[in-house]
Amino acid sequence: MTRYFFHSQDGHAFRDREGLELVDLAQAEREAILSLGEMIRDRADELLGRLPFRIIVTDSSQNVLFSVIAHVENPPQGGAILGKDAAT
Repeated sequence: MTRYFFHSQDGHAFRDREGLELVDLAQAEREAILSLGEMIRDRADELLGRLPFRIIVTDSSQNVLFSVIAHVENPPQGGAILGKDAAT
């Protein structure tokens, strides 16, 4: 088992000092995605205007392994971002 740390940034930084022991990186990725979804759901009104919101996952040496990021993106000027074949 490896200890992974799930730090967050939403305009303010939060450093995870405890971490979680997980089987592998895939499980850490799943945990980060679930955590980000819960944080956005629970704090949606508070986070408006403060996105991007991210979870930064590190190992015990504080090496960044990956980030999961949520942000609001406006479509490109003059058009939609979905192609003609996109389902409606």
